[in-house]
Amino acid sequence: FNTINTIQFSMSSVMRGAGHPTWSVVTQVAGAVTNIILDPIFIFRAGNIKLMGFSFYLPFGLGMGVTGAALATGIAQTVSLLIAVYYYASGKSPVRLHVKNLIPRLKTFGRIAAIGSSSFALQCAASFVQIAANMQLAKFGGDLAISAMTLVNSIALFCIMPLIGINQGIQPIIGYNYGAGNLRRVRSTYFFAIAIASVLTISASILIQVYPDRIISLFSEDPELVRISSRGLKILMMMLPFLGFQILSSNYFQFVGKSVVSLVMTLLRQILLLLPLYFILPAFLKLDGIWYASPISDGIAILITALVISKEMIRLSRRIRQEEKSKLKLSPES
Repeated sequence: FNTINTIQFSMSSVMRGAGHPTWSVVTQVAGAVTNIILDPIFIFRAGNIKLMGFSFYLPFGLGMGVTGAALATGIAQTVSLLIAVYYYASGKSPVRLHVKNLIPRLKTFGRIAAIGSSSFALQCAASFVQIAANMQLAKFGGDLAISAMTLVNSIALFCIMPLIGINQGIQPIIGYNYGAGNLRRVRSTYFFAIAIASVLTISASILIQVYPDRIISLFSEDPELVRISSRGLKILMMMLPFLGFQILSSNYFQFVGKSVVSLVMTLLRQILLLLPLYFILPAFLKLDGIWYASPISDGIAILITALVISKEMIRLSRRIRQEEKSKLKLSPES
C-alpha cells in the first residue's frame, strides 16, 4: 500500500497549499478512524481482549496478528486516497486533475526536490539514527531496552504530532506572505506559532515528568519494562519544552525558500550530534547514555537554532522598517 499512501499524502499536502486545510484534515482523520476500527478486528480473534489497560469483548475478529495490522493500515490509507480523489474530481479544488499535468517537468521537479530536501533528509537521518539506537540498546540493555525505546518513541510522537500540525498549518501562510512581501505577517505568524507550540510542549513536559509510570502503564503492565521505560521517558524528554521552538524555527527557513539552511539545521541534531552521542555516551553511562544522548543533542541544536533564527528575525525586522519608511516617503501626505 506504499504507493497508495504516497499519492494520498501528496494530495493532502496540495489541499493545504491550495487553501483548503479542512479537506486535508478530513482525509487524514477518516483514515485514522478507519484504522482504529479495523485494527482490533483484523489483529485479534473474537473474545475478551485487553488493550492499553482497558478490557472489552470483541464479538468477531480475524486473528491475523501483525499481518492484520498492516492490512488494516493499508485499507485505511486507501480510504484517505478515495476521499482525496473525490475532492479533486468533484470540482471543489482550485487545482484540477488533468492527465497532461501528470507528465513530469524537470524544472518543476527540481524546485519541489530543493524545497522538500530538508524533510527527505530528516526521514533518512531518522532511519540511520534508529538503526544505531537499536544496536546500542541491544548491546547495553537487550530486548527489554529496545521495547522501552519503542514505548518512549510512541509517547514522544504524541507530543511531537501537534507540533507537526502547527508546522504544516503555518507553512502556506508564511510561504505565501513571504512571497507577497507581507513580511510583518510572516513575523507575527512565526511568533504566534512559537507561543502556541511552547504552551503545548510545556504542558506535555509537566505530565511526563510528574506521571511517567502512569503514562507507560497504558502500554504495558510488565514491571521491569515500566521501570526502564519510565526512566528513559523522563530523561529523553527533558528538552521537550523547547522542541516546539527548535522544530518550527528550523522549518521556517524551508517555508521561505532557504532550503539549504533548513537542511543543515535539520541534519544538525540527527547526524552531527545524536548519532555520535549514541556511541560515545554509553561507553561511560551504559544504558543511561543512550537516554541522555537525545536531550544533549536537543540542547545543542536549540542553542544553535536560537542564534540562527535570531539573526534571521533581526534581518526581517530591518526589512520591515525599511519598507515602512519607503511607503511613508511615497505617500502623498508626506
